[in-house]
Amino acid sequence: MEVRHRIDFFDSEIIVYARDDTSFQVSINSTTTPLGLGNILETYTSEQMAIQAAERFFQIYSIAKENGYYLQNDYFTKPDKEKIHVTFIINSDYSAEQLAAQFI
Repeated sequence: MEVRHRIDFFDSEIIVYARDDTSFQVSINSTTTPLGLGNILETYTSEQMAIQAAERFFQIYSIAKENGYYLQNDYFTKPDKEKIHVTFIINSDYSAEQLAAQFI
């Protein structure tokens, strides 16, 4: 696998890996305790789609962290709030304002 895109994020990295010419994985990996390919969030059929999803995940995770959420497996989680599935939110067409409203 080849790294095609990388975003440093707090103590993690959001990475797009190319498995082959038609399979691109978006994952998050801890920089403090890196293990393998990290937590694979989603797989896409084009590199451009995967990069866009990685950038969107970065935006969404920033908003989530500002509102007290943390990433637990495939969900944004906050005590006493409903969990929000990562792939649902990164594949949505929500605007920045609509995204922020999801994490209030």
